Amino acid sequence: MKTQFLFAVAFLNLSFSLAQPKEGNDATPTQPLAVEAPKPDDINKKMKAIEDKFDEILTIDAAKFAGAQEVINQGLGNAADIEQVLPTTLLLLDYNDLRTLTSRVNNASDDKLGSSFVDIVVNSATENLIPVYEDEKDLAPAQTTQAKFKTFMKSLISAPIVQGLLNSNPITSIINNVLQQAAVYEKPRDVSFTISPEEISAAIATKKNPGQAITVTKPITNKGGAPYDEKMVENFYASIKGRVNLYEEFKAHIDSVDAMNANLRMQAIALDKQVKTSKTAICRVLSINPETYISELSKMYPKMTSVQWMNDKSFLVALSLSNQAIEYLPLVLRLNQDVVNATIADIRGYKFILSRYLSNNEARKNAGLDETKLRTCINEFTLLETKMKEYLKKKA
Repeated sequence: MKTQFLFAVAFLNLSFSLAQPKEGNDATPTQPLAVEAPKPDDINKKMKAIEDKFDEILTIDAAKFAGAQEVINQGLGNAADIEQVLPTTLLLLDYNDLRTLTSRVNNASDDKLGSSFVDIVVNSATENLIPVYEDEKDLAPAQTTQAKFKTFMKSLISAPIVQGLLNSNPITSIINNVLQQAAVYEKPRDVSFTISPEEISAAIATKKNPGQAITVTKPITNKGGAPYDEKMVENFYASIKGRVNLYEEFKAHIDSVDAMNANLRMQAIALDKQVKTSKTAICRVLSINPETYISELSKMYPKMTSVQWMNDKSFLVALSLSNQAIEYLPLVLRLNQDVVNATIADIRGYKFILSRYLSNNEARKNAGLDETKLRTCINEFTLLETKMKEYLKKKA
């Protein structure tokens, strides 16, 4: 290599100029200019100094290039991890299997845990709010007011347009809707009362002027059935309270994880926008195959000198992308860990609530929960938790 640059010492070649006599009659000869010829040792020292400086430059460039190679090799590995972990993290924020399961246990029309909440409410309203009328005792069961009300309410609540309205606040909406319809569905009441002459005379005596109407206060007896009174409403609420309590526990759990999930989602979206590097992008810049980049890099580097590589535009872009991958991978891995932990916490919250009902026969019965269905649902949550734990093990 040194011999290729010996031209650098060309400036040491000395030319000796001898003064020539001036032309003309008055020209007089001059003495040659006395110049001391360089000594061989001085020339060798200067050549050695130039060669040493060149060696130093080559060494610096080679070190820089070696460092750049290491950055690209590490960057490609990190970028490959980012390419896999970041999309997975975004998907975990909307973990379909978990969302499907939690949607079902929170759905008032679903029988995932036992009787659906809609059935519980309609059945309770039928039994507690719609009277058993005396004149219907000889009718077929399907012809009674209770049976007609039950059929009507189930058809009404299952209608798509009503389902859309109920989804915004299903528990309250269903209860209010049933109460309103029960009030409308009662048969007209036949009422009777008895007033004695003394009561009429007493009422007349309170009149202040001859044209004033009289008022007689009497309790009313409904001959068609029990009145739709406060006690009936209390019985209705008491019969559905067990399931309402379950949904309130679900809501408290959802509220506790929603804020954390919202924060993680913001972080993930921001990070996804910031990260512009990937194994595919780096390999595209270097014109190599992402699947065989290790072997292709070893073949690619000897094609140019270190100086040429360090001034190559594509190589410098790949170097920049690699530095980004090294910087961002720890952030991506930390976010992924946080999302997985949040998902596991969400799963365990549901398991904790359902397990308490499974172990409490009275609470389970009051909530209208089926033991077998409840156990199956808990096992499904456990399976999702196991999958998350296995995912963490693979990453470790």
